[in-house]
Amino acid sequence: MNFEELYQMAIRTSHNLVEDVRFSRELHMVQALSCADNICRYMEHYTNIFTSLNLVQNKYPYLYSHPVNVAFLSYEIGKWIRLTPTELYDLVCSAFLHDIGKAKIRDSLLNKKEKLNGKEVEIMRTHSIIGYRLLEHMEELNPQILLGILHHHERIDGSGYPLGLKGDRISLYGRIIAVADIFDAVTATKSYQTKSSPFKAVEEIADSSFHILDPYIGQMFVNKSINFFYKCEVKLSNEQVGEIIYINQEEKTKPIIRCENEYHNLSKERNLEIVDVL
Repeated sequence: MNFEELYQMAIRTSHNLVEDVRFSRELHMVQALSCADNICRYMEHYTNIFTSLNLVQNKYPYLYSHPVNVAFLSYEIGKWIRLTPTELYDLVCSAFLHDIGKAKIRDSLLNKKEKLNGKEVEIMRTHSIIGYRLLEHMEELNPQILLGILHHHERIDGSGYPLGLKGDRISLYGRIIAVADIFDAVTATKSYQTKSSPFKAVEEIADSSFHILDPYIGQMFVNKSINFFYKCEVKLSNEQVGEIIYINQEEKTKPIIRCENEYHNLSKERNLEIVDVL
């Protein structure tokens, strides 16, 4: 099974789960767990999930694609911090199911283009508890999988939801999924936002890594993820297209770009930024 086949299968599984929840049907949990296992088996030998996800980004509805993307990204983070194969499988299960509670929120709210009002924000914030309660009685899901679903919007300074937990009171899977969730959310096109580049997403994670995100996981993501975009073709904010030829280790989101016979060092040309990876 190649990446495209696996990704499409995962999208179908994600779609089926959402429809099961919306119509109060029995969940396709065997299918979901099998999908998580296939992702783990594939990722054991795959070297660059970032460029692959960039190619399929925004080809499918966000409600279905986001859990799939977060599952792939969470596996990669888990591998970097040396989780065991069993832990990686549990993490991918948790990531794949982390937003299942959104299936109980009406489409008009999920797809609203305008800024949400206070009451609407509160409704949206119920999705992690809804997801946890939908799944808590399933024998196939252990407590750590469930806590990842419940905790993925918690923040280490206590500013997150639904419980306002701080530091390592947030489950490890919750802290990992939080980073993957932000990266995918920032790089996605949604009803209320146009997508940003992976470099912008990594900058946001870097800025958040010492006050709302786990610093070890956040910095690990920053230090590792950008390297996968070496030699990629990118579009700059001045409309030029070029190739990343050097990753600045001191400021990873500001590489050197070669555009035909011209070079741009983004760590020095602060008026320029990468707006897309092509």
